[in-house]
Amino acid sequence: MTYPYPPPQQPFGAPPQPPASNGVATAGMVLGIIALVVSFIPVLNFVIWPLAVVGGILSVVGIVKSDRAAKGKGAGIAGLVTSIASVLVFVGMYALVAAATDSRPHLNGSTSTTPHAEATSKPDGAGSKSPAAEEAPVNVTANKAPYTPGALDGEKSYTAIKVVVRNKGTDKVTVNPLYFSAKDAKGFKHQATLGTGDGVMDHAELSRGENVEGLVVFEGAFDAAKIEFNDSGFGTTYSAPVK
Repeated sequence: MTYPYPPPQQPFGAPPQPPASNGVATAGMVLGIIALVVSFIPVLNFVIWPLAVVGGILSVVGIVKSDRAAKGKGAGIAGLVTSIASVLVFVGMYALVAAATDSRPHLNGSTSTTPHAEATSKPDGAGSKSPAAEEAPVNVTANKAPYTPGALDGEKSYTAIKVVVRNKGTDKVTVNPLYFSAKDAKGFKHQATLGTGDGVMDHAELSRGENVEGLVVFEGAFDAAKIEFNDSGFGTTYSAPVK
């Protein structure tokens, strides 16, 4: 006599599933960390904007996804914090540059007696240059110039000044478009912005005898009377009339 095999036992529940991955949160954290590190490097830190924006978005998505994936929330929060911190560091650095430029005694009307602090060129026919101007290690000349905004400039009005910076000293001079400011005919100060049109001045490291020229761009339309250049962003300020 044969007996049938007993029916197979039914499992009491489905087998546990491995937790889903949360690569979005990890990617956001990596981009946020890169943006934070780069934000401390002058000039190169302009690339943090896309990194911080993308890193912040991925981090938020990763935090939301962590409720379902049961992982990645910490990485998402870290990415969001580092992305925000990188933007704050970038803004803080260039705010310090602007504040340092504005707080230094400038050449016109200044009581400074430092011989090499003078870098202004007298207009044609105004007589011979002063000894301080002749001995200045950096020479700046400026002329009003037309400007055609680039694709990334937006529909705004701009003022452009064609500037030539010459290094006559023995130390290297660091030139960056953001190291310039201009004063209009009423004495109001305008800080340079990064233009994307043709002819905009590039970042440069000048040795003795070298020069760089290009357009320095400012937002808004105004009658520029004087331009000021701050050596390396934190060094001596040199100025020149805008012709």
